[in-house]
Amino acid sequence: MATWGAHFRIAENLLKKNFNLNRKSFAIGNIGPDCGLPNKNWSVFTPPKDVSHFAVSKTSNFLEVKSDSFILNDIKFFLKYLVGYNKDSFQSKGSFLLGYFIHLITDNLWNYHIMRPLKENYSPKFENNQNFIWEVKKDWYDLDKIYITEKKDSLFWTDFLYAEYKEDFIDLLPREGILRQLEFIKQFYQISNEEYSKISAKEFIYMKKEKMDIFIQDSCSVILDVLTQIFEGNFQFKGKISVLEGMFVW
Repeated sequence: MATWGAHFRIAENLLKKNFNLNRKSFAIGNIGPDCGLPNKNWSVFTPPKDVSHFAVSKTSNFLEVKSDSFILNDIKFFLKYLVGYNKDSFQSKGSFLLGYFIHLITDNLWNYHIMRPLKENYSPKFENNQNFIWEVKKDWYDLDKIYITEKKDSLFWTDFLYAEYKEDFIDLLPREGILRQLEFIKQFYQISNEEYSKISAKEFIYMKKEKMDIFIQDSCSVILDVLTQIFEGNFQFKGKISVLEGMFVW
């Protein structure tokens, strides 16, 4: 699934568009699905992915999904939580829920554009080493840290760092999980000058800055197009799992 930094970057780009949103609630919503309570090694979460992420498969690990299809039912989420909203009626709760919806779409895009080719290119390593994904994620999150450290006007610094979850906007997640994850992510991306110098000098193997930038740019375009169709009443939901169906060829 996409990194928290990727979710923030997409959110900050969408905030520039013509949607009347509460910035802080929107920022929290964009990491909302990842606010389950983890076990000791972060391999299993409560609630599981089929609940928090509307995963079609009950597996808790994207790497175990064999089907070539979108695996998060973002449409099911929209129809349950967002029907009735329009571009000017979101306020705090609606902003959180729209962020949650965009998170699910982004994770589907990440699975298609990032995870799918990774699993193809490094299949033996994934199969023989269950910890290999953490080596890959190190590149992902180091790119996040570089971006956030350098961009002091990014959503992380302007809004997320000061965001508080005071109301229960959704019934899927334990309040404790959301509060815990907010504090964890706020600390995670505030790195020292020493760490910044170290990761800035490293060689990135599994994800280059350019690839991350392209993913953000392309995902924003796709998501904005989808949202425009939905809120103008031109989107057909029937028979689909994801709003992305029909846009890509597996």
